[in-house]
Amino acid sequence: MRKDTMDSAIDPERYDAARTPLQNAFEHMLAAGHSVRDFSEFALEKFGDSFLPYLRRFLADVEQGRIRIEGIGRTAKTVLLGVWVTPEERIEMIRLAAFVRAEQRGFRDGSPEDDWLAAEREVDARLAQEAGLATRGHKAFATATAALEQEFGNLKTTIADWLEKAAAPMDKPRKQPARKKSEATVS
Repeated sequence: MRKDTMDSAIDPERYDAARTPLQNAFEHMLAAGHSVRDFSEFALEKFGDSFLPYLRRFLADVEQGRIRIEGIGRTAKTVLLGVWVTPEERIEMIRLAAFVRAEQRGFRDGSPEDDWLAAEREVDARLAQEAGLATRGHKAFATATAALEQEFGNLKTTIADWLEKAAAPMDKPRKQPARKKSEATVS
């Protein structure tokens, strides 16, 4: 029996060990009003990006009913998880994308394996983005933007204070420095 390439990157023992804690965390986060996106970001922050295949499998198992989440029915699952692509649909998407790659280069040069691997990365990236897993980059960008805005605000305040202090002596008549005796006789 041929395994889906998504499942081939998964260590079954590691997945089995992670499934119950993931299920508990997912149930608690949903009960607290968090979204699937929040849960996904939490899991990836905790376990790292290499955990993405495990997370995808867990969410697919939930969506397909292989893992039962307390407190949500089928309609709620669809609302929370959206429409998920089956492993067969994913393979077909990869097959089509690989064909298009080969066709664009006129079926010359390159190799079917390279086309398949590139198409697989492309499809998985698109699916991850659609699932909301790519928001981590947007979140980091938003954090960086907020930090820059804070810095620019601080810089603006500092410059305004400096200009105010620099302008203050100009408003008052300046005292002429006392001339030295040697300068007084020269002029």
